[in-house]
Amino acid sequence: MIRRPAAGLGLSAASGAVALLLACPLAFLAFEASSGGAAGLSRLVFRSLTAELLGNTLRLTAAVVLLCAVLGTATAFLVERTDLPFRRLFAVLLVVPLAIPDFVVGFGWSSLSPAISGFRGAVLVMTLA
Repeated sequence: MIRRPAAGLGLSAASGAVALLLACPLAFLAFEASSGGAAGLSRLVFRSLTAELLGNTLRLTAAVVLLCAVLGTATAFLVERTDLPFRRLFAVLLVVPLAIPDFVVGFGWSSLSPAISGFRGAVLVMTLA
């Protein structure tokens, strides 16, 4: 009797190849960062701008996560637990933004109104996207 290899072996090999391909930009970034030396890298990482950017990122993350949780829970409740007219239509329309890339959504919102900028604009766009 001939024994066949596990059915998932091909899938595992393909997944590994995709993972290696996706790791290429990260490997390039690590290579470029190491070429500047430890002193150059520490100078870039520990400058005041890095701390400011990290603070902005954390504030933006906290605000968007909180608003998405509230908005998502409220709309899920309305669609699933109430007799909202056109429930099925709303269920589909609420998922549509997931199919649009974030840079397209951001460009669309910024083209819609130049007033959508800064921290509040970023929170609005990222929450609705």
